[in-house]
Amino acid sequence: MPPLPEVGDLAARQLVEETLAPIVVLDAHLRHLYVNPAWGKVSGLPASAFLGRTLGEVLPDLQRPDDVLRDVLRDGQPREATISGTTGVCSPLGQRLWRAVYHRVKLPGQGTCLCGIGVEISSLRRYLDDLETAHQRLALLDAAATRVGTTLDIETTCQELVDLLAPSLTDLAAVAIVEEEFTGAPPPPPGFLRLRKTRGVAPPGMEWLLRQLGGPGPYVDVPRGIATRHCLDTGRPWLGNLASDELFQKVTVDPERTRLFRAAGVHSLLIAPLITPSRPVGVILLGRAGASQPFNDDDLVTIQALADRAALSIDSARRYSYEHTMALELQRALLSEPRAPTPPWKWPHATSPPAAASWSAGTGTTRSPCRIPTPCWSWAT
Repeated sequence: MPPLPEVGDLAARQLVEETLAPIVVLDAHLRHLYVNPAWGKVSGLPASAFLGRTLGEVLPDLQRPDDVLRDVLRDGQPREATISGTTGVCSPLGQRLWRAVYHRVKLPGQGTCLCGIGVEISSLRRYLDDLETAHQRLALLDAAATRVGTTLDIETTCQELVDLLAPSLTDLAAVAIVEEEFTGAPPPPPGFLRLRKTRGVAPPGMEWLLRQLGGPGPYVDVPRGIATRHCLDTGRPWLGNLASDELFQKVTVDPERTRLFRAAGVHSLLIAPLITPSRPVGVILLGRAGASQPFNDDDLVTIQALADRAALSIDSARRYSYEHTMALELQRALLSEPRAPTPPWKWPHATSPPAAASWSAGTGTTRSPCRIPTPCWSWAT
Protein backbone atom coordinates (compact mmCIF):
# COMPACT_ATOMS: atom_id res chain seq x y z
CA MET A 1 0.00 0.00 0.00
CA PRO A 2 1.53 3.37 -0.97
CA PRO A 3 2.03 5.92 1.79
CA LEU A 4 -0.65 8.50 2.30
CA PRO A 5 0.75 11.72 0.78
CA GLU A 6 2.08 14.08 3.47
CA VAL A 7 0.16 12.74 6.42
CA GLY A 8 2.60 12.71 9.29
CA ASP A 9 0.26 12.26 12.22
CA LEU A 10 0.29 8.60 13.21
CA ALA A 11 -3.27 8.67 14.57
CA ALA A 12 -4.64 10.18 11.36
CA ARG A 13 -2.77 7.66 9.23
CA GLN A 14 -4.04 4.80 11.38
CA LEU A 15 -7.60 6.10 11.10
CA VAL A 16 -7.43 6.35 7.30
CA GLU A 17 -5.85 2.95 6.77
CA GLU A 18 -7.94 0.97 9.27
CA THR A 19 -11.39 2.40 8.57
CA LEU A 20 -13.93 0.29 6.71
CA ALA A 21 -14.88 3.28 4.55
CA PRO A 22 -13.12 3.44 1.17
CA ILE A 23 -10.89 6.53 0.90
CA VAL A 24 -9.09 7.72 -2.22
CA VAL A 25 -6.91 10.70 -3.14
CA LEU A 26 -7.05 11.92 -6.75
CA ASP A 27 -4.97 14.47 -8.63
CA ALA A 28 -6.35 17.27 -10.80
CA HIS A 29 -6.79 14.80 -13.70
CA LEU A 30 -8.75 12.38 -11.48
CA ARG A 31 -5.89 9.89 -11.41
CA HIS A 32 -5.32 7.95 -8.21
CA LEU A 33 -2.56 9.08 -5.85
CA TYR A 34 -3.66 6.90 -2.94
CA VAL A 35 -6.25 4.24 -2.08
CA ASN A 36 -6.72 2.87 1.43
CA PRO A 37 -6.98 -0.89 2.19
CA ALA A 38 -10.79 -0.71 2.40
CA TRP A 39 -11.07 0.33 -1.26
CA GLY A 40 -8.60 -2.35 -2.28
CA LYS A 41 -10.74 -4.95 -0.51
CA VAL A 42 -13.93 -3.69 -2.17
CA SER A 43 -12.41 -3.64 -5.65
CA GLY A 44 -10.52 -6.91 -5.37
CA LEU A 45 -7.39 -5.26 -6.81
CA PRO A 46 -4.07 -4.26 -5.24
CA ALA A 47 -3.39 -0.58 -4.64
CA SER A 48 -0.65 -0.59 -7.27
CA ALA A 49 -3.28 -1.24 -9.94
CA PHE A 50 -4.86 2.18 -9.23
CA LEU A 51 -1.84 4.46 -8.94
CA GLY A 52 -1.58 6.94 -11.80
CA ARG A 53 -4.79 5.68 -13.45
CA THR A 54 -8.39 6.85 -13.48
CA LEU A 55 -11.31 4.82 -12.12
CA GLY A 56 -12.59 4.06 -15.61
CA GLU A 57 -9.21 2.63 -16.61
CA VAL A 58 -9.05 0.33 -13.60
CA LEU A 59 -12.71 -0.62 -13.09
CA PRO A 60 -14.59 0.02 -16.35
CA ASP A 61 -17.80 -1.54 -14.96
CA LEU A 62 -18.13 1.22 -12.33
CA GLN A 63 -19.91 4.46 -13.22
CA ARG A 64 -19.04 7.71 -11.47
CA PRO A 65 -20.17 11.26 -12.37
CA ASP A 66 -16.75 12.79 -13.05
CA ASP A 67 -18.32 16.17 -13.89
CA VAL A 68 -19.28 16.49 -10.20
CA LEU A 69 -15.66 15.90 -9.20
CA ARG A 70 -14.45 18.58 -11.63
CA ASP A 71 -16.92 21.04 -10.12
CA VAL A 72 -15.37 20.38 -6.71
CA LEU A 73 -11.91 21.06 -8.13
CA ARG A 74 -13.16 24.30 -9.71
CA ASP A 75 -14.99 25.96 -6.80
CA GLY A 76 -13.83 24.00 -3.75
CA GLN A 77 -17.36 23.20 -2.58
CA PRO A 78 -17.72 19.60 -1.25
CA ARG A 79 -20.21 17.51 -3.21
CA GLU A 80 -21.77 14.07 -3.01
CA ALA A 81 -21.66 11.57 -5.85
CA THR A 82 -23.01 8.08 -6.42
CA ILE A 83 -20.81 5.28 -7.74
CA SER A 84 -22.56 2.22 -9.12
CA GLY A 85 -21.67 -0.98 -10.92
CA THR A 86 -19.68 -4.14 -10.29
CA THR A 87 -16.11 -4.84 -9.21
CA GLY A 88 -13.93 -7.92 -9.24
CA VAL A 89 -15.49 -9.01 -5.94
CA CYS A 90 -18.68 -11.04 -6.33
CA SER A 91 -21.65 -9.79 -4.34
CA PRO A 92 -25.05 -11.42 -3.71
CA LEU A 93 -26.58 -8.00 -4.33
CA GLY A 94 -25.41 -7.96 -7.94
CA GLN A 95 -25.22 -4.26 -8.84
CA ARG A 96 -23.45 -2.39 -6.04
CA LEU A 97 -23.88 1.21 -4.95
CA TRP A 98 -21.69 3.64 -3.01
CA ARG A 99 -22.38 7.14 -1.79
CA ALA A 100 -19.22 9.28 -1.65
CA VAL A 101 -18.38 12.84 -0.68
CA TYR A 102 -15.44 14.65 -2.31
CA HIS A 103 -13.38 17.53 -0.83
CA ARG A 104 -10.76 19.70 -2.48
CA VAL A 105 -7.45 19.58 -0.65
CA LYS A 106 -3.98 20.97 -1.26
CA LEU A 107 -1.08 18.60 -0.67
CA PRO A 108 2.55 19.72 -0.70
CA GLY A 109 4.21 18.60 -3.87
CA GLN A 110 0.88 17.54 -5.43
CA GLY A 111 -1.02 20.78 -5.81
CA THR A 112 -4.80 20.76 -5.81
CA CYS A 113 -6.22 17.28 -5.21
CA LEU A 114 -9.45 15.56 -4.31
CA CYS A 115 -10.10 13.38 -1.30
CA GLY A 116 -13.09 11.04 -1.56
CA ILE A 117 -14.71 9.11 1.30
CA GLY A 118 -17.46 6.60 0.51
CA VAL A 119 -19.88 4.22 2.15
CA GLU A 120 -21.67 1.30 0.48
CA ILE A 121 -25.46 1.57 0.37
CA SER A 122 -26.22 -1.46 -1.78
CA SER A 123 -28.29 -3.20 0.91
CA LEU A 124 -30.34 -0.07 1.59
CA ARG A 125 -30.93 0.44 -2.13
CA ARG A 126 -31.99 -3.19 -2.50
CA TYR A 127 -34.42 -2.79 0.41
CA LEU A 128 -35.94 0.32 -1.14
CA ASP A 129 -36.16 -1.38 -4.54
CA ASP A 130 -37.97 -4.34 -2.97
CA LEU A 131 -40.46 -1.98 -1.35
CA GLU A 132 -41.06 -0.24 -4.66
CA THR A 133 -41.50 -3.57 -6.44
CA ALA A 134 -44.03 -4.72 -3.84
CA HIS A 135 -45.92 -1.44 -4.20
CA GLN A 136 -46.03 -1.78 -8.00
CA ARG A 137 -47.21 -5.38 -7.74
CA LEU A 138 -50.05 -4.44 -5.39
CA ALA A 139 -50.98 -1.54 -7.67
CA LEU A 140 -51.17 -3.87 -10.69
CA LEU A 141 -53.30 -6.39 -8.81
CA ASP A 142 -55.60 -3.59 -7.71
CA ALA A 143 -55.81 -2.29 -11.29
CA ALA A 144 -56.63 -5.79 -12.55
CA ALA A 145 -59.69 -5.90 -10.32
CA THR A 146 -61.14 -2.84 -12.07
CA ARG A 147 -59.67 -3.03 -15.58
CA VAL A 148 -59.90 -6.72 -16.50
CA GLY A 149 -63.29 -8.34 -16.88
CA THR A 150 -65.37 -5.19 -17.21
CA THR A 151 -67.60 -6.94 -19.76
CA LEU A 152 -68.76 -10.48 -20.51
CA ASP A 153 -67.12 -10.45 -23.93
CA ILE A 154 -64.12 -12.78 -24.35
CA GLU A 155 -62.27 -10.62 -26.89
CA THR A 156 -62.65 -7.49 -24.78
CA THR A 157 -61.51 -9.28 -21.62
CA CYS A 158 -58.38 -10.63 -23.33
CA GLN A 159 -57.57 -7.18 -24.75
CA GLU A 160 -57.90 -5.66 -21.28
CA LEU A 161 -55.47 -8.24 -19.95
CA VAL A 162 -52.71 -7.64 -22.52
CA ASP A 163 -53.16 -3.87 -22.19
CA LEU A 164 -52.56 -4.21 -18.45
CA LEU A 165 -49.45 -6.37 -18.88
CA ALA A 166 -47.73 -4.31 -21.58
CA PRO A 167 -45.70 -2.22 -21.36
CA SER A 168 -45.60 -2.24 -17.54
CA LEU A 169 -44.38 -5.85 -17.22
CA THR A 170 -43.45 -6.95 -20.71
CA ASP A 171 -42.78 -5.75 -24.25
CA LEU A 172 -44.86 -8.39 -26.01
CA ALA A 173 -48.05 -10.07 -24.75
CA ALA A 174 -50.50 -12.45 -26.41
CA VAL A 175 -53.44 -14.52 -25.12
CA ALA A 176 -54.65 -17.84 -26.52
CA ILE A 177 -57.82 -19.61 -25.34
CA VAL A 178 -58.43 -23.36 -25.21
CA GLU A 179 -60.89 -24.20 -27.97
CA GLU A 180 -63.42 -26.88 -27.09
CA GLU A 181 -65.88 -26.46 -29.98
CA PHE A 182 -64.68 -27.19 -33.52
CA THR A 183 -67.65 -25.84 -35.47
CA GLY A 184 -66.64 -24.94 -39.00
CA ALA A 185 -63.16 -26.46 -38.69
CA PRO A 186 -61.82 -30.03 -38.55
CA PRO A 187 -60.86 -31.20 -35.05
CA PRO A 188 -57.18 -31.24 -34.06
CA PRO A 189 -55.15 -34.43 -34.55
CA PRO A 190 -55.29 -36.98 -31.71
CA GLY A 191 -53.20 -35.90 -28.73
CA PHE A 192 -53.18 -32.24 -29.79
CA LEU A 193 -54.81 -29.34 -27.95
CA ARG A 194 -56.31 -26.50 -29.97
CA LEU A 195 -55.69 -22.91 -28.86
CA ARG A 196 -57.51 -19.97 -30.42
CA LYS A 197 -55.41 -16.84 -30.87
CA THR A 198 -57.40 -14.08 -29.21
CA ARG A 199 -55.60 -10.81 -28.53
CA GLY A 200 -52.05 -9.47 -28.48
CA VAL A 201 -50.07 -6.27 -28.06
CA ALA A 202 -46.54 -5.33 -29.16
CA PRO A 203 -44.46 -2.13 -29.22
CA PRO A 204 -44.37 -0.07 -32.42
CA GLY A 205 -42.39 -1.87 -35.09
CA MET A 206 -43.08 -5.36 -33.70
CA GLU A 207 -46.73 -5.75 -34.71
CA TRP A 208 -45.67 -7.99 -37.60
CA LEU A 209 -44.47 -10.58 -35.07
CA LEU A 210 -47.97 -10.91 -33.61
CA ARG A 211 -49.45 -11.38 -37.08
CA GLN A 212 -47.03 -14.20 -37.93
CA LEU A 213 -46.85 -15.82 -34.51
CA GLY A 214 -48.50 -19.22 -34.55
CA GLY A 215 -49.08 -19.29 -38.29
CA PRO A 216 -51.64 -17.64 -40.56
CA GLY A 217 -54.80 -19.30 -39.19
CA PRO A 218 -56.84 -18.35 -36.12
CA TYR A 219 -55.90 -21.58 -34.32
CA VAL A 220 -52.76 -23.30 -33.07
CA ASP A 221 -52.76 -27.07 -32.49
CA VAL A 222 -50.38 -27.78 -29.60
CA PRO A 223 -48.78 -31.24 -29.23
CA ARG A 224 -47.61 -32.77 -25.99
CA GLY A 225 -44.06 -32.14 -24.86
CA ILE A 226 -43.77 -28.42 -25.59
CA ALA A 227 -43.72 -25.61 -23.06
CA THR A 228 -47.24 -24.31 -23.73
CA ARG A 229 -48.83 -27.73 -23.25
CA HIS A 230 -46.71 -28.37 -20.15
CA CYS A 231 -48.03 -25.16 -18.57
CA LEU A 232 -51.64 -26.19 -19.16
CA ASP A 233 -51.08 -29.75 -17.93
CA THR A 234 -49.22 -28.78 -14.74
CA GLY A 235 -50.69 -25.33 -14.01
CA ARG A 236 -47.19 -23.87 -13.55
CA PRO A 237 -45.52 -21.09 -15.58
CA TRP A 238 -42.58 -21.68 -17.92
CA LEU A 239 -39.64 -19.25 -17.98
CA GLY A 240 -36.90 -18.92 -20.59
CA ASN A 241 -34.56 -16.04 -19.78
CA LEU A 242 -31.90 -15.18 -22.38
CA ALA A 243 -33.03 -18.37 -24.07
CA SER A 244 -31.09 -20.25 -26.71
CA ASP A 245 -32.65 -21.29 -30.02
CA GLU A 246 -33.13 -24.81 -28.68
CA LEU A 247 -35.03 -23.48 -25.69
CA PHE A 248 -37.15 -21.22 -27.88
CA GLN A 249 -38.20 -24.20 -29.96
CA LYS A 250 -39.83 -25.70 -26.87
CA VAL A 251 -42.31 -22.86 -27.29
CA THR A 252 -42.47 -22.34 -31.03
CA VAL A 253 -41.99 -25.97 -32.25
CA ASP A 254 -41.28 -24.59 -35.73
CA PRO A 255 -37.68 -23.31 -36.28
CA GLU A 256 -39.09 -20.61 -38.58
CA ARG A 257 -41.01 -19.08 -35.66
CA THR A 258 -37.82 -19.12 -33.59
CA ARG A 259 -36.16 -17.05 -36.30
CA LEU A 260 -39.08 -14.63 -36.09
CA PHE A 261 -38.46 -14.11 -32.38
CA ARG A 262 -34.77 -13.55 -33.01
CA ALA A 263 -35.46 -11.09 -35.81
CA ALA A 264 -37.68 -9.08 -33.43
CA GLY A 265 -34.95 -9.01 -30.78
CA VAL A 266 -36.89 -11.10 -28.23
CA HIS A 267 -34.45 -12.62 -25.73
CA SER A 268 -36.71 -13.85 -22.90
CA LEU A 269 -40.08 -15.60 -22.86
CA LEU A 270 -42.57 -16.33 -20.10
CA ILE A 271 -45.69 -18.48 -20.47
CA ALA A 272 -48.28 -18.25 -17.70
CA PRO A 273 -51.28 -20.60 -17.65
CA LEU A 274 -54.83 -19.32 -17.29
CA ILE A 275 -56.27 -21.87 -14.86
CA THR A 276 -59.55 -21.98 -12.96
CA PRO A 277 -60.31 -24.46 -10.17
CA SER A 278 -62.23 -26.61 -12.65
CA ARG A 279 -60.27 -26.46 -15.92
CA PRO A 280 -57.55 -24.74 -17.96
CA VAL A 281 -58.78 -21.70 -19.88
CA GLY A 282 -55.74 -20.67 -21.91
CA VAL A 283 -52.23 -19.23 -21.75
CA ILE A 284 -50.49 -15.85 -21.78
CA LEU A 285 -47.27 -15.53 -23.77
CA LEU A 286 -44.99 -12.67 -22.72
CA GLY A 287 -41.68 -11.60 -24.24
CA ARG A 288 -38.99 -9.08 -23.47
CA ALA A 289 -36.80 -7.68 -26.21
CA GLY A 290 -33.92 -5.32 -26.83
CA ALA A 291 -32.56 -3.59 -23.73
CA SER A 292 -35.30 -4.87 -21.40
CA GLN A 293 -34.09 -6.91 -18.44
CA PRO A 294 -34.96 -10.63 -18.24
CA PHE A 295 -37.89 -11.68 -16.07
CA ASN A 296 -37.16 -12.09 -12.36
CA ASP A 297 -38.88 -13.92 -9.53
CA ASP A 298 -41.01 -10.88 -8.62
CA ASP A 299 -42.23 -10.65 -12.22
CA LEU A 300 -43.13 -14.33 -12.14
CA VAL A 301 -45.19 -14.00 -8.97
CA THR A 302 -46.97 -10.86 -10.17
CA ILE A 303 -47.81 -12.20 -13.63
CA GLN A 304 -49.14 -15.51 -12.29
CA ALA A 305 -51.33 -13.66 -9.78
CA LEU A 306 -52.73 -11.53 -12.61
CA ALA A 307 -53.24 -14.64 -14.73
CA ASP A 308 -55.21 -16.36 -11.97
CA ARG A 309 -57.56 -13.40 -11.68
CA ALA A 310 -57.91 -13.01 -15.42
CA ALA A 311 -58.68 -16.73 -15.87
CA LEU A 312 -61.84 -16.39 -13.82
CA SER A 313 -62.98 -13.38 -15.84
CA ILE A 314 -62.26 -15.07 -19.17
CA ASP A 315 -63.99 -18.27 -18.09
CA SER A 316 -67.05 -16.31 -16.98
CA ALA A 317 -67.11 -14.48 -20.32
CA ARG A 318 -66.79 -17.74 -22.23
CA ARG A 319 -69.58 -19.45 -20.29
CA TYR A 320 -71.81 -16.42 -20.78
CA SER A 321 -71.02 -16.37 -24.50
CA TYR A 322 -71.83 -20.07 -24.82
CA GLU A 323 -75.11 -19.83 -22.91
CA HIS A 324 -76.09 -16.63 -24.72
CA THR A 325 -75.40 -18.27 -28.09
CA MET A 326 -77.46 -21.32 -27.14
CA ALA A 327 -80.36 -19.13 -26.05
CA LEU A 328 -80.26 -17.21 -29.32
CA GLU A 329 -80.14 -20.43 -31.34
CA LEU A 330 -83.12 -21.81 -29.44
CA GLN A 331 -85.05 -18.59 -29.90
CA ARG A 332 -84.22 -18.52 -33.61
CA ALA A 333 -85.29 -22.14 -34.00
CA LEU A 334 -88.62 -21.52 -32.29
CA LEU A 335 -89.33 -18.40 -34.29
CA SER A 336 -88.47 -20.06 -37.58
CA GLU A 337 -90.95 -23.02 -37.09
CA PRO A 338 -94.16 -22.72 -39.20
CA ARG A 339 -97.25 -22.00 -37.19
CA ALA A 340 -99.30 -25.18 -36.65
CA PRO A 341 -103.08 -25.26 -36.04
CA THR A 342 -104.50 -26.06 -32.67
CA PRO A 343 -104.34 -29.83 -32.20
CA PRO A 344 -107.62 -31.69 -32.34
CA TRP A 345 -109.16 -32.68 -29.07
CA LYS A 346 -111.18 -35.79 -28.45
CA TRP A 347 -114.13 -35.28 -26.11
CA PRO A 348 -115.29 -38.59 -24.64
CA HIS A 349 -118.96 -38.55 -23.58
CA ALA A 350 -120.57 -40.70 -20.97
CA THR A 351 -123.33 -42.43 -22.97
CA SER A 352 -126.13 -42.64 -20.50
CA PRO A 353 -129.83 -42.09 -21.09
CA PRO A 354 -131.50 -39.00 -19.71
CA ALA A 355 -132.83 -41.04 -16.87
CA ALA A 356 -129.26 -41.66 -15.73
CA ALA A 357 -128.96 -38.03 -14.75
CA SER A 358 -129.19 -37.71 -11.02
CA TRP A 359 -131.18 -35.17 -9.05
CA SER A 360 -129.07 -32.94 -6.87
CA ALA A 361 -130.78 -32.69 -3.57
CA GLY A 362 -131.24 -29.21 -2.25
CA THR A 363 -130.45 -27.52 -5.57
CA GLY A 364 -133.22 -28.74 -7.83
CA THR A 365 -130.75 -29.19 -10.69
CA THR A 366 -129.83 -32.16 -12.78
CA ARG A 367 -126.18 -33.35 -12.59
CA SER A 368 -124.88 -34.79 -15.87
CA PRO A 369 -121.76 -36.96 -16.27
CA CYS A 370 -118.52 -34.92 -16.57
CA ARG A 371 -116.93 -34.46 -19.94
CA ILE A 372 -113.06 -34.53 -19.74
CA PRO A 373 -111.08 -33.39 -22.78
CA THR A 374 -108.41 -35.89 -23.81
CA PRO A 375 -105.67 -34.42 -26.04
CA CYS A 376 -104.54 -36.29 -29.09
CA TRP A 377 -100.69 -35.82 -29.38
CA SER A 378 -100.59 -36.20 -33.17
CA TRP A 379 -100.19 -32.72 -34.70
CA ALA A 380 -102.29 -32.18 -37.81
CA THR A 381 -100.23 -31.76 -40.93
